[in-house]
Amino acid sequence: PVRSVEARRDVGGDAVRPRLVAADDRQRERPPHQARVAREDPLDAERRAVPRDLAHLPRNDGLRIDEEARIGALNPRRRLGGGRRPEQEQDEEEAHGPTRRVPSTRHGRVGARRLWIPASRPPLARRLPPAPMPDALPALRTRLAEVADLGHAAAVLEWDQETYMPPGGAEGRGRQVATLRRIAHERFTAPEVGELLDAAAPESDLDAALVRVTRRDWQRATLLPGRLVSEKAEASSRAMEAWKAARESDAFALFAPHLERILGLAREEADLVRPLVAAERGPDYAPSEADARYDALLDEFEPGASTASVAATFARLKEGLVPLVAAAAEAPAPDDAFLRAPFDADAQWAFGLDVAQALGYSLDHGRQDRSAHPFTTSFGQTDVRITTRVDPDFFPTAFFSTVHEAGHGIYEQGFAPDLAGTPLADGASLGIHESQSRLYENLVGRGEAFWTWAYPMLRARFPHLADVPRGAFLRAVNR
Repeated sequence: PVRSVEARRDVGGDAVRPRLVAADDRQRERPPHQARVAREDPLDAERRAVPRDLAHLPRNDGLRIDEEARIGALNPRRRLGGGRRPEQEQDEEEAHGPTRRVPSTRHGRVGARRLWIPASRPPLARRLPPAPMPDALPALRTRLAEVADLGHAAAVLEWDQETYMPPGGAEGRGRQVATLRRIAHERFTAPEVGELLDAAAPESDLDAALVRVTRRDWQRATLLPGRLVSEKAEASSRAMEAWKAARESDAFALFAPHLERILGLAREEADLVRPLVAAERGPDYAPSEADARYDALLDEFEPGASTASVAATFARLKEGLVPLVAAAAEAPAPDDAFLRAPFDADAQWAFGLDVAQALGYSLDHGRQDRSAHPFTTSFGQTDVRITTRVDPDFFPTAFFSTVHEAGHGIYEQGFAPDLAGTPLADGASLGIHESQSRLYENLVGRGEAFWTWAYPMLRARFPHLADVPRGAFLRAVNR
């Protein structure tokens, strides 16, 4: 059957995408004198659903594309359909068959986009996959960098909200962050990103990993409407301010409605993503309703993990941890009264930063600020910021928070420069990310070798520790 490629503009997009149109669809639109008998084809629905970029279609071997339509599809600003005389169209129809005229309503004008395919043989577009494009990978990197920049801009606003923003700015800040997150989502989930992924020709393992990870993120993101992304961002921003107020006044009721709203949005996201997660895990994946929802959300932070696998891991850990905790509980508790004494806040701050730098956190590409709850945020590996909170009457609060967040920061600052602006410049998973912070906080920061090095410096800043042996201090910080 005769087929044509219909070019159309996506709603809300900036690209013209074609789709294959079956002959029987065109039959209904043709005048009677042009009607042809078309055979029934069971693949019509599938082909109509598969978008293809006209620039990727072969120019030979039985497939002809009207040059004017090709140029118009690649350049939406150019008006299509003008400048062809009726006798030219008649000559083309006699040589190659009737043309397909597609209305264009750009700027309120109607033009014709003429694409024709000879009926003598099936088009290559339905027989071959999209041809690799040598410039697809650079184009993909450019788009991903734009998306990353938008995400980093939103992260700057979120960092400011938790560090320096005045309380009265919360309403507008939530809207601003929501706008940036929505635009970033729309740019990332645009159809042309999928087309670039299809056309990319990786030349190295790194390129292959970029395409693989980006495709996975893109498939998940395309399931979420921009409205949901925007609502989540705004709800989280409002909830942050409510949480601060609830924490200061010890009134959970102030935060409860915001938490309920966030949980509702999370359930909506889980239900949209569940089919993709189930398809990736195969026919043997049969979780309960509750587990399926949680798995859909868990998969974003720990790819491949499930409620069942996490439960199995905890069960194995429980076998060794329960007896260990019981034995520790029976032992006399170490004295930590000297940690619950006045510690100058500025001296704590300076000591924590000295240790963070010694561990590898760069203040040339980062900084530390105060926040209600410590966190790490990245605007790219050249600007990774951490926060902490200081308790002037309990030394471990600020110090171990700083070391913990420095562990996150060292990980973020350590990504290779050529990964910048791509999904590869991120943690492999939340578990891996947290392993780095816990490594520095607990295995290093509470270790004997570390305090053999650090304790003299701590004593120099806090003279009242001069009478506290290093061993007693070590037992206290491990209590």
